[in-house]
Amino acid sequence: MLICHDDSFLYATKMMRAGGNVIFQKFNLPSVTNVMPIIKNYFMVLFSTQKLVVFEVGFGEDGKVMLKFIYNKERQYSSYFLREVVDNMAELQVFYPDNEIHIFQFTVKGKIGNMIYALSNQNKLKSCERQQLYGSKTMLCLHKKLLYSFANFSNKFVSSQDLQKLEM
Repeated sequence: MLICHDDSFLYATKMMRAGGNVIFQKFNLPSVTNVMPIIKNYFMVLFSTQKLVVFEVGFGEDGKVMLKFIYNKERQYSSYFLREVVDNMAELQVFYPDNEIHIFQFTVKGKIGNMIYALSNQNKLKSCERQQLYGSKTMLCLHKKLLYSFANFSNKFVSSQDLQKLEM
């Protein structure tokens, strides 16, 4: 399958094995600036409005492409970080201006985990929700150039390392 975009639409094409037919579809998604694969059937879409959406791609019985919203928060993000955690698992970290962090984990087998943290300005944990697949103890906020880390998950404090101080 191939996914691409312009300013107004997201396009998906799929070549059918039987007969070599090509299915082409377009989805109305205005203001798309970037489409990035995450892992296997998951990809994220960035918008000019600083919003981020994660989709899961599936196929209907008729062979048509189906897009399922996995993450669609109606707020502007400040930065995101996408990384491979272990073989067959990717993690997306999304940071918001109010110090809220959403972390999603995706596997090639279709499992999804998530963690949501709210931090105070002193890096104390104000709230936490976890349904993770993997206990991620580090988070990289590119907007603030900070590396956050937990010593362990029972801590109510998150330490941070200013990456600007490491630059030469």
